[in-house]
Amino acid sequence: EKGYVSLGWLYTTQEKFDEAEEMFDKAEEMFKIEEMFEKTGSSIKVAKNISASEVTRYHHRKLYERLNKKGIKYVAMQYPMLDIEEIKQMFNYDENIIFVSNEDSFKEALRNGKYEYYFVDNFGGIFGHATRRGDKLIADNVANVILKELNIEN
Repeated sequence: EKGYVSLGWLYTTQEKFDEAEEMFDKAEEMFKIEEMFEKTGSSIKVAKNISASEVTRYHHRKLYERLNKKGIKYVAMQYPMLDIEEIKQMFNYDENIIFVSNEDSFKEALRNGKYEYYFVDNFGGIFGHATRRGDKLIADNVANVILKELNIEN
């Protein structure tokens, strides 16, 4: 936490304000995680699991807020094979957000093809870093959702 604050002040003196803001945000995030750990009295393993989902939620909401202030619509996309509801539940359901699921398309692709066609590893357990074919599937998913949102036929 203190390291992020120090970096934030250093960036401020260098007039690198975007980097400074990022460091201050990370310091705030770390403080929240430490505070949560103290309140729960949980083991570090439990705290890490809680903090991982809270950190993800924090970053999704922070990005949404920044874009919304600038009048830019937020597009939130889930990892392949995972349910988009996990991301939707991070919001209040009243925000104007475009949600992109990669779950069904990847499950369908894996029913008809090999895992190695779409992923180079399995860092996420049931998914991994995408191959070119996996990248294309992701790109097609987001393009189709955005085209539908804009009422453009593809």
